[in-house]
Amino acid sequence: MIINSLKIILMCLTLVQLNGFANTIILAEEEQESAKSISKKPKVIVQLNGAYYHHGFLPRLAEVLQPIGLKQNWYWPASRLYDLNDTSVESHRIALLEKLAQLITSNTGDSALTDGLLKIKNQISQWQLAKRVLIPIDFDLAKINPSKNPKFSAGRYLLNLSKRTESIDLFGLLNAPVEMNHKGGSSINYYAEKINFLPSANKSELYIIQPDGKIIKAGYAYFNNTPIELMPGSSIFVPFISNLFSTEFDELNQQIAELAINRISQ
Repeated sequence: MIINSLKIILMCLTLVQLNGFANTIILAEEEQESAKSISKKPKVIVQLNGAYYHHGFLPRLAEVLQPIGLKQNWYWPASRLYDLNDTSVESHRIALLEKLAQLITSNTGDSALTDGLLKIKNQISQWQLAKRVLIPIDFDLAKINPSKNPKFSAGRYLLNLSKRTESIDLFGLLNAPVEMNHKGGSSINYYAEKINFLPSANKSELYIIQPDGKIIKAGYAYFNNTPIELMPGSSIFVPFISNLFSTEFDELNQQIAELAINRISQ
């Protein structure tokens, strides 16, 4: 009787152990399937001219451009890559808008200045922004030059390619942002002569933002003329006039120009 009872107990223990072992196998298999599922998730998602491309690896620039790199005669200098994982640009916008609001409050006695501050504040509020990645975007160059073919980090990106544009856009201390036709061989003076400046605008120096994101301060008055030819797709920022006794507006102008680099091209 005792022996039979012991046998029954041993059989029960064996069944429990086998059941636990089976559960362990099932859990291990479930974990493996979960790991496989995670590994299948795209590491890089690129919105390229409106279409989404998912990469299960970390692609290089040439691989990202491959689907449409040769489908159009793209104007590579105006191509723009944005890192949608980096939200710092929006923080910079908020800080800049707060600074403009403070300047409006502290300069209520100067209607010309407050009008200019309000106009640029409204313009910045309406910008579509994302952190721009300032690298050359060129399919042919990326294929032949390893240093121009960087690897993407994991995350989400926006990449806009466009054909050659024939316009220049202007914003800042003018009644409203405008576009002008690009004229080859023309210097900054050609465009400056057509600007309706606000009273608080600097009428002797402008900021040029080239399509590749490079910022150039260009004088166009007789005493500081800078012979610079604008590239198609450039932007001109009309800044505030400088104050001889403070660098506050010089710093403000630079901050506005740097934020403008991150505007999303349409």
